[in-house]
Amino acid sequence: MTDTSRLQNGTAKHAGSLMPVFPPSRPDRVLAPPASSGTAAAAPEQERLSFAQWAWIAALTLLLLDSLISYFLSTFTGKDLPINALVALVALSATVIFGLYRIIPPPVALVNLFLLFLGLSVGIITIDKLPLTMFIGLFGVLIAFSIGYAAIRWNSNAEVFRLVFVGVGALYAVICTVALLKIHPSLFPLEYTNWGYEGRLYERPQVTTDQNTQVFYLLMIPLVFSLANRAWLIAASSASLMCSFYILSQLQTRSGILVLGALTVFSLASPLWYKELGRKKLLLLPLFVIVPLAALVGGFLDDQLDAILLRFSNTEETGGGRLLALQYLFSRIGNTVFWLPQGEVDWRRIHSGGSPHSMPTVMFLYGGLPALVGWAGLFVLPTIALGWRFLTKKLDRLEIMIFVAGMGSLVLSMSLPHPFNDQAWLWTGAAVGALERSRRREIAAARERVPLLPRQPLVKAEAAVPETAKGGRARPGREPWRRSTGAAGMTGVAK
Repeated sequence: MTDTSRLQNGTAKHAGSLMPVFPPSRPDRVLAPPASSGTAAAAPEQERLSFAQWAWIAALTLLLLDSLISYFLSTFTGKDLPINALVALVALSATVIFGLYRIIPPPVALVNLFLLFLGLSVGIITIDKLPLTMFIGLFGVLIAFSIGYAAIRWNSNAEVFRLVFVGVGALYAVICTVALLKIHPSLFPLEYTNWGYEGRLYERPQVTTDQNTQVFYLLMIPLVFSLANRAWLIAASSASLMCSFYILSQLQTRSGILVLGALTVFSLASPLWYKELGRKKLLLLPLFVIVPLAALVGGFLDDQLDAILLRFSNTEETGGGRLLALQYLFSRIGNTVFWLPQGEVDWRRIHSGGSPHSMPTVMFLYGGLPALVGWAGLFVLPTIALGWRFLTKKLDRLEIMIFVAGMGSLVLSMSLPHPFNDQAWLWTGAAVGALERSRRREIAAARERVPLLPRQPLVKAEAAVPETAKGGRARPGREPWRRSTGAAGMTGVAK
């Protein structure tokens, strides 16, 4: 029997003894050993998935599709139906049927979740004019995090997730493109919001959700480029990606364009660290430079380019506004008064306009220091840890995709004031799950590598030993024992 088969049976044999690795009733904990230097970890990516694993993948897919489902239900019924309630029902059902342990993160993440929940709960209760219905959004955060964690932590089939990401991403790309091209607007309607600059109003269209958060639903498209893909997957993903850049340019979202472009370049360049991910796709990098340049030269995006450049030039609403929000955070974090939730009163006293465009600042204002610490422990630290494991070549294919998504979610969250965005928390939970998978796999492999000496039985000594090792007399009524050691003949007296 090979080492892998021993692991799959729940035990590992060492020199005539059995060492339990995982309980036999929990075979889904078993993961592949880590990779050797220069290669991605060889996880069993073609294994058959259990019903529990499919259930969590279905919950993740439903959460990824929530804004698209709401978009069409609102179009045909004229009402905004609570799709997230259906997602919560699916997650609750999966938890009840398949066990609570699947959604419980490691202790450090659990403590950070508690701090986040505690800080935001105190803020919702104590800050003036905050509705108690915000607790619904807070519970939605926990549900999205749990779905992302359970779906990734207990699965290792990267092929299934790759197909989910390609399918869902292409669906969003096609529908948003059709809507923005105003093809059959009765089926694919657009909404418009206005923003002003120097006394002039500008329009921004939106499709399935707010312009700034639409990129979260396109975030999964570049992930596919991080793996070695078949030709049709490369073609489908490339077409979806081109549509995505067109969509984001029409929506005039600066952070979305920058983040999606950076993730695309990083995913295509991933074979520089993991050569088995397919270096031929590096040839696609010039394509994502030539096509946008051709569109600009041809004048196809002149209006959108002018609007985007104008938004970049408005420093209060672009990077300058983000930096001001972070500067405000660092100026207040040393003041113990602000360690408890204070709301935006002090922020608005200094800066006119809306909420600070910075997730850590919003967390600090609405949840105090506990929420800020919890946010950093859930968003920042797992992404950094995954990045280190990526550089040291300890991630498998699924974990590489989740690491790329985690980076994108973190960067986007740093510039958006949406503390209850379920998509951001979905990818955060997935990043925590990927990190736990990688660590557990490393521990299992270490157990396999360390040889254990055979355990020998205790037998009665042939003659009584009159004195103990300390020089005293042996206790009356007790027989000395020695451990059989075979040919060595060494004995030890039990105390």
